[in-house]
Amino acid sequence: MTKRTAQNQTQDTDSKTRPKIGIVLGSGGIKTISCIPFFEFMEKAKIEVDLFTTS
Repeated sequence: MTKRTAQNQTQDTDSKTRPKIGIVLGSGGIKTISCIPFFEFMEKAKIEVDLFTTS
């Protein structure tokens, strides 16, 4: 049996309570460039993204 630390328990709790977030980017130059402010906002708000994909 492995020893569980407080950090591991916190990570387990966070992954169970935090919703999964996925982002789909549109294809094409200007659509992708227009997403930069959105990603800056996500970073400042400390919102973690679980999946990125493009159309």
